[in-house]
Order: sequence, then C-alpha cells, then structure tokens
Amino acid sequence: MLHELKGFLGDDLCQSFTTYALRERFDNFKSYGKELPDTHGVYKDSFAEACLYCFRDRVQKYFKEDIHPSYSFYIVYENGHQLTKHIDSDACEISVTIHTGHLYGDSYQGSVWPLYIDNTPIFCNVGDALLYDQKEKKYEHWREPLEGIYQIQLLLHYVTGSIDKIPVPAENLIATA
Repeated sequence: MLHELKGFLGDDLCQSFTTYALRERFDNFKSYGKELPDTHGVYKDSFAEACLYCFRDRVQKYFKEDIHPSYSFYIVYENGHQLTKHIDSDACEISVTIHTGHLYGDSYQGSVWPLYIDNTPIFCNVGDALLYDQKEKKYEHWREPLEGIYQIQLLLHYVTGSIDKIPVPAENLIATA
C-alpha cells in the first residue's frame, strides 16, 4: 500500500527541520555509513524522534491495528548523492518519508527529485510525504544521483504488533537488495 500525502507537514515545520538538519550537517556531521560515507544522516535524532511520536496519530488513521514508533532517521543528500536500491528491514514495516526542503540551484530545469519504488518514480514536494506499508510486500526503492545542491528527507518508521522488531544498532537498518 502506497499513499502520497500532500501537505503532510506545514511550511513552518519544514523550514525549521531543514534549517536544523543543515546546521547539524555543518556543525556536527555524522556519516550515513558505509553506503554513503560523505552523506549526513542521523539515526534517532531528538528532533526527528519528536516528529516520530508527534505524527503517529496522523499515520495511525491509515491502519486498523495499532502502530508503534520504531525509529526515525533524517538524511541531508547533497549533489551527486544517491540512495542505492534496497529493501528495508523489518523495523520499517510502515515507512513515511517526508521531503522537508531542498535547494536545486538557479540553473536546474528538472522536477522534484524522485524516489523510485518498484521502478515507479514518486515526486513529493516540500511538506509532502509518502507512506508505504511493507507488512505484506517489501518495496525495493532507491534514488538516482541528486543534480541539485541538497535535499532533506525525514524518515519515520513504525511497526504493528510486537515492538521486538525495533532495531538497536543503526547498521542493521537497510537490507540491500
């Protein structure tokens, strides 16, 4: 199940989160890991965790069974960065990716940087979210290299049933395809 949620976050919150993520990138760089060592990505950041819990009810309305916060993550993608094809771990049973801000540059003529899910490009503008339920089907997804200057993605993950699916080590978050 895929849901494009237009206007999931308001402009003020998007601008606040984008400013926060960029300041953290410059003041407190944390590598996304082996996959993207020069990309700033933060697991369970306090601002992102607050969003995870705060927006749970907005996500819950799409499900009959109770959902539980699993973990949050945010990424500051920069020019040339990409997301390799992968399938998320079980801790990402329900995923919400939110485009909080970008700067593509004055000469950029393209559209919003898409997320590919099972070979289909999904275009989310600032404040829009993509919710995908991976309980029944795991979605292979990726991003081609970014042609702009930067784009910020906030990722919120939830599980149903047992919260034993929630990971402890950040290196187990992605199962590459």
